[in-house]
Amino acid sequence: MKNEAFQHFLKFIMENTLPFCKNYTKRLKEKPIAIVRPGALGDILCILSLHREIRETYGEFDFYCHDSSFDVLQGFAEQNELCDGFHRCQERPEDAHRRVFEVIGYPIHLGYPKNPMRLHLKEYISNELQLKKQTINQPTINKSIQLPSVSPYGVVPLVLPEPPKEVRGHKFITIQNKTGWSRYKELYSEQWETIINFLHRNTSYKIVQVGGPDDPPLKGIFQRLNGRNFTTNTAAIAHARLHVGLDSVF
Repeated sequence: MKNEAFQHFLKFIMENTLPFCKNYTKRLKEKPIAIVRPGALGDILCILSLHREIRETYGEFDFYCHDSSFDVLQGFAEQNELCDGFHRCQERPEDAHRRVFEVIGYPIHLGYPKNPMRLHLKEYISNELQLKKQTINQPTINKSIQLPSVSPYGVVPLVLPEPPKEVRGHKFITIQNKTGWSRYKELYSEQWETIINFLHRNTSYKIVQVGGPDDPPLKGIFQRLNGRNFTTNTAAIAHARLHVGLDSVF
């Protein structure tokens, strides 16, 4: 009798809980993952460049970033399908994703920035996201390479901004001499002076400094736009005949 009752109990459990577990697992698999990287435009683009590997590992994924990065990159990310949803950080709903990655990218746990990076940033990001393909193929150098007339990511409409009034009507070169936070990417002031002197000797262009408000002032400059807003700085770079700078955006 006890055995029969136990069998009925097991049957009840199987009939009432197993379908729920299967449905829950199915719903869980259908949820996308979320990748959160609040700022640093270059780092966000570096992560999104792995969109194929991310999709191969996890399927759909949503990306969340800071307002300033969202305003700059939303159209580019969505038009080129670099993720399945591009959002502001504060828009991330609770329980909408089966897994959330808050990506750092840089090997802080290995002592960076005191200790220099040993791998390409994409390698660290790939490891952090636990992607299936964790070997980043190095591009083959082709000295006769020609830029395509159309972007390989599709046609991205760009509207050239008006040049800042301080440099309007001038031919100029922009220089950005300070990174966001990595001293390993920076040059000494004497090295910048050498570059500026070379430009003065070999061109007739004026030199315009762009960047952040705390960037070290350079000598031999026609106009200083560093410290001005992002729009002014990027407009100056867009109209420059040449831009000399570091890979961390101001």
